[in-house]
Amino acid sequence: MSWDRERGAEFLAVANRAADAVAVVLESRPARPEGTGGAPTEIKDLDEAAEAAALTELEVLDMPVLSEEAGLIGALPGPGEPWIALDPIDGTRNCLHGYPPWSVAIGVVVDEEPVAGLVVDLSCSRRWWSANAGEAFSDARPIATRAGGLVILPSSAPDDLRPLGLGPDYPRARLAGSTAVDLCRVADGSAGAFVDWDRAISQAHDIAASLAILRAAGGNALTREGAPVRLPPDRDIFHHVIAAASSAEANQLAARVRERRQRGG
Repeated sequence: MSWDRERGAEFLAVANRAADAVAVVLESRPARPEGTGGAPTEIKDLDEAAEAAALTELEVLDMPVLSEEAGLIGALPGPGEPWIALDPIDGTRNCLHGYPPWSVAIGVVVDEEPVAGLVVDLSCSRRWWSANAGEAFSDARPIATRAGGLVILPSSAPDDLRPLGLGPDYPRARLAGSTAVDLCRVADGSAGAFVDWDRAISQAHDIAASLAILRAAGGNALTREGAPVRLPPDRDIFHHVIAAASSAEANQLAARVRERRQRGG
């Protein structure tokens, strides 16, 4: 089935309600000092509560949902059938430690291609969205990509910190911590690129919404090999993502990194 303006408008209205429901869950948590928390059980509990709130709103769309905690809800989508990719909190550790940003990301995928998306930075209520190809917005203003400028890298893994000798009290380093927001910053031109070469941290629920926004804003994301990023409804598939202001820019960035790696630099 095709994705048209009517379906796009319906999705956007429902997705905004789902994002608002997640915000209510976060606002209703007991007050606590910033910089505390982050135990695995606390992270899971918060993710599950946010997920339940979002799913309650998204039910009206009657689409299968691939979500971070629950996995695939509903029948496996067939050719031409839209499905929802949901990350109820992208950056849960950031949220628990009071370190912005943290976001909710809700995207629609058809035939492994993202076609619509909403990302809300819940730390400041900023919203990015696209309901139709070629139309992308941030807080009601049209956005477009811009080549060059800042490049965003994904946050490090715990093993990356071992050479520093910081000990178990410092399990993660942070550059941003929300891939959905990172890609939206490329979409709105505040950053020129996002490069995840080594870690393959992104799953469909992480990036579907922001990839739809990025493409609608004129940009694109490719794999390390320069191929299009395809999003099957499987949360066990991880993606290397090179995002930039255009497909040509993304390809050029990937080629530069490949060349540098081959030279051992």
